[in-house]
Amino acid sequence: MYAVEIALAAAAAVLVVCYRILRIGSRENGLPPGPATSPVFGNLLQIPTKDAYRRFTVWAKDFGDIYSLKVGPGTIVVLSSPAAIKEVLDKQSAYTSDRPPMALADLVIDGWSLFLCRYSDRWRQLRKAAQNLLAPTTVKQYLPLQEAESTQLQFDILVSPDKFYAHLNRFSNSFVLAIIFGKRSPRIETPSAKAISAVIVRWDEFLGPGATPPVDIFPILQWIPERFAPWIKEAREIRRLQTAMYSELMDECQQRTDAGDGNFFMADVIRDQQTHGMTKDQMRHLAGAIYEAGSSTGSCFLQGLVLLLATYPEVQAKAHAEIDRVIGEARSPVYDDTESLPYVRALIQEAHRFRTLVPLSLAHRATRDVHYNGYLIPEGATLFGNIHAVFHDPELFDDPETFNPDRFLLTQHGTKPGVDDSNLRSTLIFGTGRRICPGMHLASVSAILATMKMLWAFEFRPPLDPATGQAIKLDIHANHGAVAFCPIPFKCDIRCRSPARAEVIRNAFKVDAASTLSAFEYNLSKEDQEWLESVRAG
Repeated sequence: MYAVEIALAAAAAVLVVCYRILRIGSRENGLPPGPATSPVFGNLLQIPTKDAYRRFTVWAKDFGDIYSLKVGPGTIVVLSSPAAIKEVLDKQSAYTSDRPPMALADLVIDGWSLFLCRYSDRWRQLRKAAQNLLAPTTVKQYLPLQEAESTQLQFDILVSPDKFYAHLNRFSNSFVLAIIFGKRSPRIETPSAKAISAVIVRWDEFLGPGATPPVDIFPILQWIPERFAPWIKEAREIRRLQTAMYSELMDECQQRTDAGDGNFFMADVIRDQQTHGMTKDQMRHLAGAIYEAGSSTGSCFLQGLVLLLATYPEVQAKAHAEIDRVIGEARSPVYDDTESLPYVRALIQEAHRFRTLVPLSLAHRATRDVHYNGYLIPEGATLFGNIHAVFHDPELFDDPETFNPDRFLLTQHGTKPGVDDSNLRSTLIFGTGRRICPGMHLASVSAILATMKMLWAFEFRPPLDPATGQAIKLDIHANHGAVAFCPIPFKCDIRCRSPARAEVIRNAFKVDAASTLSAFEYNLSKEDQEWLESVRAG
């Protein structure tokens, strides 16, 4: 008798356990709606490992401006309207500014990345240190360097237009490297620049959706022995490369600061070490995070802009006409010309809308239960602001799949006439709430300078098929990368607009920009030094 009761009790216990296991992945009561789930995995297997923003945008059309996904026992809530993003990530930012756990990323950065750090005293410590670099008043001090670097960008493209993609990388990398570490990268072949770029690409791919197993969702995966977990080996290798690279730069900064030569960000951080209380390794992580974010997003935007200019000749022609009317041919644009070029400013805004740099924003995490439109966003849920869905919403934008800067000349945010766009600012590319990007002012200045100077100097066309002589159609949606939306390297037919402009560019680079750039040409390789001497003397 007792044996039967024990067997029945055991069977009941097994059924309960099985039921609970099968309930993993199911959507709890009160959550926003979403696509159908499967046992254990929820919606995990439905989320693409590449271009996930496309599927997320389709789901927004199906389920509205707030919907939920289940990933194992975890919950993702996706916000796809200006109102939803404003309410949840801005007005309730006291409870939605955290980041989800990132166990594998922490193997690389120890939780000390300004952009991936949990919402904590550590984040506030990093943010306070970064504000000294990225405040609007401080950014003005970098304007001469930005002007000079964008002048070299003109010169580089003039001399070797076929390498424009790499030149745009060098421009963004060199400027950010200079303001953070006090040294620049004069060439695309500069050894340190090539090494840093390679590590940034590797790190970006590692952070991408689907690049590594979901160890934060299924913690049991963390117990897999390292010899069977190549993702752990990759994390340790990226850490090794980053440590070696940034430690060398930090050692240079320390030596220069000790010698009284320290008019750059990390010199200030080193001098203020007692105030902010960070160790050398923590300062290294801070510098690396800012450098990686600034250089990669800057180059991705400019590469995407060239892709759009070559694809939409009518847009390029309007920009050329405005620049020619305001600037003329005798000089190159400077930052003070910005206010006189409304169409060029609109073009930049439209490029940000059309090719959103971070389509799903960086993930947030709710630190307590919050609510929106009667739906529960539970404590611990991961939150995404679906910026791509917002910027491609036909309810907000006329013909959103067409690249048309004129829309930004009609209304402040480019939305349809009569649309209430008061919440749209919270969905801009620089983030929202307490996690808004501290580098937005710096990025804006670099974007407008490079755009003005490239448009003044060059005409961008699709490449020609050597066999037929016909223009090759460019894919304006193709991209690589994981976090930032970067175009796959492409060819472009780039021509200087006149011999007079070419002469202005050569003189500006060799004479006007030389003194500003040389102040940051520290510890150059022999090849870099010889190249600079050659081009400045030629």
